[in-house]
Amino acid sequence: MKKNATISLFIIIVLFLFGCGGQKTKPKKEIQLNNEKIEQDLGYAISYPADWEYKKFPNNAVVIKGKEGTPAALAIIQIQSYPSKADGGPYENVADVIVQFKQKVSRKKVKFVSEKEYIYKMEDGTELKGIQVVVNMSDIGIFQKQIVLPSTNGKMIYQWSYSSAVAQYRSYLNIADAVLGSWKIF
Repeated sequence: MKKNATISLFIIIVLFLFGCGGQKTKPKKEIQLNNEKIEQDLGYAISYPADWEYKKFPNNAVVIKGKEGTPAALAIIQIQSYPSKADGGPYENVADVIVQFKQKVSRKKVKFVSEKEYIYKMEDGTELKGIQVVVNMSDIGIFQKQIVLPSTNGKMIYQWSYSSAVAQYRSYLNIADAVLGSWKIF
């Protein structure tokens, strides 16, 4: 009887420590994407946090980043839109963008952390097949997630990237992923 009581007490203590009394995980903070930009000429719309900046450049590049003077100022999301080679641009297709990127960084200290297929699902069910790479550019202290997708008509190639200092990459990855999830290609 005493042995059963000891076992029961042990089980209760274990359940308390690892069950209700264990360390609680914080629920993920919902990312508020209060601002939206529609780039009709580039074929997409994207949302981003109210306390981040949005700037469009003449070379079809868009940069979304934390405001200057904040810790997020060095967390940068960029979308570069290229006309495809068939439309006078530099790249044949999505794979060509990645191949040329690898050639460009081959002599630098770059570690390809991962490379995989990326499927973008449009609202109508159409799938755009692209490529995602994650790289560590240790020579300049940058970690980057990059996704390359074709446009629906094949005339454009989109290169979406999130870059940050290695030490803060994970801190803003959830925001970058939320922005990526808001991206509507049309």
